[in-house]
Amino acid sequence: MTQIKDRRTRRTLNAIRDAFIQLVTEKGFDKVAIRDLCNAANINRATFYRYYTDKYDLAERLTDLLFIDLPYNKPEEIKQDPFGVVIQMFEHIAEYADFYLVMLGAKGIPGFERKVRAEVEKSTSAFLAEMIAASPNAPIPSEIAIRYMAAAQTGFVEWWLANGQPLTPRQAAEYLVQLHQHGAMWGLSEPQP
Repeated sequence: MTQIKDRRTRRTLNAIRDAFIQLVTEKGFDKVAIRDLCNAANINRATFYRYYTDKYDLAERLTDLLFIDLPYNKPEEIKQDPFGVVIQMFEHIAEYADFYLVMLGAKGIPGFERKVRAEVEKSTSAFLAEMIAASPNAPIPSEIAIRYMAAAQTGFVEWWLANGQPLTPRQAAEYLVQLHQHGAMWGLSEPQP
């Protein structure tokens, strides 16, 4: 009986998640009403409120679930294949591209970009821990490097999404790693006359 109830709960939560992502993508976060969400998920309001207090609570918890899927939260993978982890990040973002695009834009939740940047800072900190340990006398404090890289990475991802993902996840990862290693000026070509 518990297994059936668990499957039913999981199905309900997935329906709410899918309906929320669809509605935010179509209308924007501000225009999503609980009534519309319940209709799209084919549930009643009591069922929604059994799991979430409001749409802000739902958005917060869904965001946390999305971030759990990010490969940066797997330190062993980072050590074994740091480039593969960056590719996985872009694959993850591509899978939920519509949601990220809306949430990072004007129709998203206020503060979502700040939350994404904080998560990227946290993961960048873990990602750079090995390099920082290898060069303890670096001329730039690690906090500054982490903040810079997180802002650059978030900006790159926003560009990638806003332009319809013109690069494959592998290409995007290669560019991002090159930018992190060499800086933005390195990649500029000479202006054509």
